[in-house]
Amino acid sequence: MGMAEVIVILFAIATVGQYLMKWGAYFEQKLTLQDQVKVHKRVGRKAMTEQLAIEIPKPSVFDTLPIQIPKLIWYLIVSLPTALGFIKGAVEQKIENINRAPTPEPEPEPVRVKTVRKRNKFVPPEVEQYREAI
Repeated sequence: MGMAEVIVILFAIATVGQYLMKWGAYFEQKLTLQDQVKVHKRVGRKAMTEQLAIEIPKPSVFDTLPIQIPKLIWYLIVSLPTALGFIKGAVEQKIENINRAPTPEPEPEPVRVKTVRKRNKFVPPEVEQYREAI
């Protein structure tokens, strides 16, 4: 069995698995919604039950991998000219910014570093003056 056959088989298994998972999620949402409606009916909130009766979209084959990949390729092909236009505009703007004369930046003011001021040392008064007073 070649590599291409293995890829095709895995692709088919993934597709079936994805489709079954989507149906499982659909049934889970539907049962949860029905339980909420039952609870609200017991409480007597009829206005709320109408709001909860939201229609859940059923899964379709168009949501599976073999359909989504061609859709992605088509979207990429269709949006390629727009993306190239954005890239071209960005490159032109960058070239324009480079070619524009640089504006002189104002010189930053020199930052004064605050240092700790030195205090005068304590000088005791002359002892001789006090001896004379005694």
